[in-house]
Amino acid sequence: MQDDLSRRVGEEEDKGLRTLAQVQVWLTRVVQDWNQKDEDQKACDIHNVLKRKKFVLLLDDIWAKVNLTEIGVPYPSKENGCKLIFTTRSLEVCGRMELMLRWQLSVCPLVI
Repeated sequence: MQDDLSRRVGEEEDKGLRTLAQVQVWLTRVVQDWNQKDEDQKACDIHNVLKRKKFVLLLDDIWAKVNLTEIGVPYPSKENGCKLIFTTRSLEVCGRMELMLRWQLSVCPLVI
């Protein structure tokens, strides 16, 4: 999505789009276009960008299994070089996420 946005900004700049007001109007149109898409279309857009990238995705404090395919995230593997990191306080969620590695950490209270 970032590449697509950068590409679109570049295209608009080539057309002479230079003022802040013009950029704001253009960006509003891009956001409205995104908001009109259904979840499947958004997942497809996300997948089309991420499948060409190495990425690290950090999901913090999850309480249910996240279906990566459903949200358009390619499954991380050694071949694609992508990583998924998530935090949860639920051992049940850890079991459902089909982990390669699992670390259980103790939480120490922060004293100021």
